[in-house]
Amino acid sequence: GDVLTDNLDKWTIEFLSYCESFSMNAHNLQFYDENGSVVIFSRYGEYDHPANEIQFKMIDVPFYGSNTYEPKKWNHIALTNDGAVIKLYKNGVLDFTADFPEPGKKISLRKFELRQGNDGSISEFRFWNVVRSQAEISHNMWAVNPKTEGLVTYWKMNEGGGSVFHDMTGNGRDATITRSGTWKDQVF
Repeated sequence: GDVLTDNLDKWTIEFLSYCESFSMNAHNLQFYDENGSVVIFSRYGEYDHPANEIQFKMIDVPFYGSNTYEPKKWNHIALTNDGAVIKLYKNGVLDFTADFPEPGKKISLRKFELRQGNDGSISEFRFWNVVRSQAEISHNMWAVNPKTEGLVTYWKMNEGGGSVFHDMTGNGRDATITRSGTWKDQVF
């Protein structure tokens, strides 16, 4: 939590996800606030939904993408919040729009967990303190200039080894890998 991640009313999350197959309750990410409560959450396959459907939960309100995901394919996932409306994009195309559960509510982010709950890979994680447009999202799915305005954290996840994802923005948000995994070379 700092000036870049406190009192946010607008933000964008982006990442690439690759799943060999899908299983139920396969978590992707969780953001915690200053009280330790989960304020943004994502997973594939809730108990009463298809295993290859993505779910986001914000302030304990679930939202589901209208599109399902195919195994063995890279997919770009982006979620935006402008303070009133959330939008989910799959591969640069609008998937769903919904009212934000508490319009105007500001959140502060203190802790973050990123994982690939299904067998597979995750790459190109980005967190913004601005709302990215559909054009910006679709034109920059595979990479983005790390000095772009509003980009708070950018992990390319292409280090090729070690236990750190380096923050490409220069904001110093390097992430430490706390569980085992395998580095894979990827071409997008």
